[in-house]
Amino acid sequence: MSLIANLLTLHHADRQLRALRTRLDGAEAALAKSKHAEVDAGIRARELKVQAMQLRAAAANIEAESGSVQSRIERHREELNKSTNMRQYETLLADMKLQQDKRGELDSSALNFMEKADQLDTQVQAAAAEVSRRHHAMELAETELIERRADIGERLTELEVARDRAAADVPAVELALFNQLADATDGETMAEVVTVDAKRREFACAECNMELPTAIFSAVATHADAVFQCSTCRRILWLAAEPEQAEATV
Repeated sequence: MSLIANLLTLHHADRQLRALRTRLDGAEAALAKSKHAEVDAGIRARELKVQAMQLRAAAANIEAESGSVQSRIERHREELNKSTNMRQYETLLADMKLQQDKRGELDSSALNFMEKADQLDTQVQAAAAEVSRRHHAMELAETELIERRADIGERLTELEVARDRAAADVPAVELALFNQLADATDGETMAEVVTVDAKRREFACAECNMELPTAIFSAVATHADAVFQCSTCRRILWLAAEPEQAEATV
């Protein structure tokens, strides 16, 4: 077989292999995305839960401080009842008023924190539901990947063997070029030379549709053991017709 024929055999196996790997890669990417989404949802749920706990702890500390202030108010009230000195009475009364104002502010802050904590509890419940939904989606993606592996695993192995066998028939330099182009074009490495108008000697690359010089057509038609590339898309050119027939067309 000629070099171009061997490259076409490799091209056929490579395209099929890439198509199957794309199916598998898609399932693996979907699973990875689902796992990431589940982790993010779990982190969000934990963060909300911690924030709610912190708010309740802050409210509890404020309530404890408010209790201490109330105790001081009660002591002032007892001292007021026992006071016989007007100056002392006025001082105690003024301080008790300050403490009452302070206790009001503390109670208001504690209530505000508790209300925020209750709001976060609602968000925590929603986040927990989201975690459950994401976990279910992850399980579905995992099942899909397992099924795809079972479905195409054997065929994938066959194509890998076929590609390796075809690659062994291609010289190292041309194989390196083929692999480079295959990665760059997602497997669309080869391009057929098509005749646009035989009488006018107009030819084109079937992949990028750009016109090819007559000299390139002639070279591809008469040199099956040499590689010629499209000057525009850089794909390796091939001709379906036999060299003799192709040359006669020119």
